[in-house]
Amino acid sequence: MTISERIYALLRERKMTPAELSDRTGIARSTISDWKTKKTNPAADRIMTLCEVLEVTPYELLTGKMDEEEVRFLADYRDLSPDQRKRLKKYMETLQSET
Repeated sequence: MTISERIYALLRERKMTPAELSDRTGIARSTISDWKTKKTNPAADRIMTLCEVLEVTPYELLTGKMDEEEVRFLADYRDLSPDQRKRLKKYMETLQSET
């Protein structure tokens, strides 16, 4: 499966349209459409933005694979309330600043 095919599969899983992806990433709708129709892939400078919006790691987007620890972490994260997510993000920022 290509990166563009994985992007469209993720869009289906998240019940998101290409237009919504465009709005949330700033990537032109025509560019997103080209990924599907012309079988092209996103430019490297777009990968991180796509990963943030689609809630996947770059590794998962590029390979289609995810290790089990990541799967559990993401499932747990998605079950958190918005307030709990904010608190977790602040905690993570604190941990990252310690290194």
